[in-house]
Amino acid sequence: MALLKSNKKAGSSKFNWNLEGQKVKAEAGTYPGVIVDILEVEGVERTYKDVTKVVDITRFLVAYSNDDDEIVLATTFEFTISGNENSNLVKFCANLRGKMPPTDGTYDQLSEMHKKCMVTIAERTSKEGVEYGYVKSLAPINKKLASSCPDPSDVKIPGGLKFKSPDAEDDDLPAEKMDKAKDVIDEKDPF
Repeated sequence: MALLKSNKKAGSSKFNWNLEGQKVKAEAGTYPGVIVDILEVEGVERTYKDVTKVVDITRFLVAYSNDDDEIVLATTFEFTISGNENSNLVKFCANLRGKMPPTDGTYDQLSEMHKKCMVTIAERTSKEGVEYGYVKSLAPINKKLASSCPDPSDVKIPGGLKFKSPDAEDDDLPAEKMDKAKDVIDEKDPF
């Protein structure tokens, strides 16, 4: 019989939003939601099977309305930015779009900012015994349900936005672009 055992080396990423102070915990289920922030960090060292590589990473922050009409925030796990059609990021974006994104260099996952979608939340328990919800998947949403998605301007993001969207000149929301890993390792950073 095979027994499941957690990987002792696994840990949470410093490249994330601090959602611990959130009044309502993300709970398993599928909800109408909206992508409210996308974090992109370049030049991060990652080790897998004793091989260290420098990669660019991304994460999505999603706001959704739970059954009590409260706005809840949840994040995806970290994705390596890769245009390979077998990469986790491309598969994730294909689920969000309902079709494969172009892999010819013309698609930017940042273009999905403020996209309304169905959000599937799953739950996990950390090594410290803390239960938390995370974004398992995103999917296209029909027009009828899209009206129940939170308005991005009503969502308070802990620490503020983590990137500057491609069309930021038209946004009246404050934004911050994080280009290098050193920009987020500062111990004072709220996430």
